[in-house]
Amino acid sequence: LGHYAVGGSESPARGLRTAPMVLEVTDTSITMGLSASEHLAAVVEQLLPPPLRYRLAWHSEEHELWVWRAVPPGAAFLALGMVATRSEEPPPPHAMCCVPRRWCVRDAERPRAIWKDSGGAGRPGSIWATGIQLQLMRVHRLD
Repeated sequence: LGHYAVGGSESPARGLRTAPMVLEVTDTSITMGLSASEHLAAVVEQLLPPPLRYRLAWHSEEHELWVWRAVPPGAAFLALGMVATRSEEPPPPHAMCCVPRRWCVRDAERPRAIWKDSGGAGRPGSIWATGIQLQLMRVHRLD
């Protein structure tokens, strides 16, 4: 459903409490992959829809990094994490998908910072992780 980041060059699975999970949606009426499913794309789009659009959450021209917050298609869906690009153009809608809100639970673990930018070329920002989930958050000074 998205990307996962870790600090350093270690394997993302190293030190996790549980292994990352994968959701696979398959059209079982298709035999041995000899033909394409005419329904699978529509089912996936209903189950895991793309966001309506993206809003700029943070950027650093020094790092050529723009971070975008997805706008879910409705209250029944959540956008987990954010999308980063190397230009000020927002990502295409299919760059991520939203998940049903009822599938989500709050992680009780406290977040830990895995990357920080003091804001030398813009507002300060940081990337945080909790458990096996990555949360990209914007941090800025209030003064």
